[in-house]
This record gives sequence, C-alpha cells and structure tokens, in this order.
Amino acid sequence: MFFNFPSFSQCLTVHDKIIPDKHISLNNRFAGAVSIHGDYLAVGDYLHDSLSYNGGMVLLYQRKGENWRQIATFFPSDPTDEGWFGQSIELTENYLFVSSPQTPHIYIYLRREVNGAVVQKTVK
Repeated sequence: MFFNFPSFSQCLTVHDKIIPDKHISLNNRFAGAVSIHGDYLAVGDYLHDSLSYNGGMVLLYQRKGENWRQIATFFPSDPTDEGWFGQSIELTENYLFVSSPQTPHIYIYLRREVNGAVVQKTVK
C-alpha cells in the first residue's frame, strides 16, 4: 500500500546533512538506523569493521545551534564477526539502546552528566 501526502512533502526541505568521516566506507551501513532525541542523534553503522568483521558501531552527535558534531563512538564490549552492532537503536533522554542481532545482547548505555561532562555506562 502506498500513501502520497503531497501537501506534507512540499513543506519539507533539506535543512542539514551529516557526512561521515573518511574512515567510514560507503560499503558499510552508515545511517542504517537512526534515532533522535532533543539535540542528540544516534547513527548506526552495523557493518563497520573496526573491532571485528561487520561488528558495527554507533556514532552519537549533538546539535549546537545549527551545527551537528560527533561527541561519542560506541562499539560492542565483546565484538564478534557479523555481530551487526547498531542495526537497531533507540535514543531516549537518558538511555541509548543498541541491538546486536547476531548475538544474544542488547546494549544499554546510561547517560548522565558529571560536572558538565557526559558519562556513559554500559549494561548488557
């Protein structure tokens, strides 16, 4: 089934775009999953090969004014080949949930501020 909302789509324009760093290959799945909450944007790249073959990673961006800047990178604490960490993500006010569907884990990152700095704690 296809729905066409011409009046809505005519209201949308490209406001900004985030271009990944040069070390991120187009063969990966940068932005294969995205989640936004307030001024934070989490972007999954589940085929990234940093720690293992197709192990994945998640990048966290923060908006300051009109600009987005990367503030954190998350990797699985126990990387496995074909783990696909970051294939599905959900960002809330204080938590980042990251699935790794080829493993039996959902990674939960807790956000809290200590003296103005963001601290992450991992639970799996």
